[in-house]
Amino acid sequence: MTKGLIIIIALLALALLAGCGVDDPAFLQETETDAMNVFDRSYDWDCTSDCTSDCCSECWEDEPVDTGMTTAQEQAVMSAESYLEFSDFSRAGLIGQLKYEGFSTKVAEFAVDYLDVDWKKQAVLCAEAYMEIGGFSRQSLLDQLLYEEYTRAQAEYAVDKVY
Repeated sequence: MTKGLIIIIALLALALLAGCGVDDPAFLQETETDAMNVFDRSYDWDCTSDCTSDCCSECWEDEPVDTGMTTAQEQAVMSAESYLEFSDFSRAGLIGQLKYEGFSTKVAEFAVDYLDVDWKKQAVLCAEAYMEIGGFSRQSLLDQLLYEEYTRAQAEYAVDKVY
């Protein structure tokens, strides 16, 4: 099973466990105002006013923030961030994962380059994970990191850190 498929399965499992509360009869019976209040308390809207109302109009402005990115780029960046929170990736490996999701090479490269990722740190995290499994000589660990598409410099740095 590929690393990407395992990650997708894990993310789907987490989503199912988290649930939405949509099947909860109490949730479905709430009034629209109550639902808005529940939603408002669930998120930090960075409201700058001193209002005490549960539904402050300043907090609910629907004006989108212009990031200068296309929708595909925004989605790819969000996906890349999500993957990096869950696992370690090489630059090439993360681009490959985004391409597997259906993003174009150009969009995947944009997303990965947009993020400020310490690829050496990612390589060290990957090396540490393999060392926990055990059975790796110095050379086999280096070979594994190269297989994971870390650059030679990143792989050698990681092996030096964990061995």
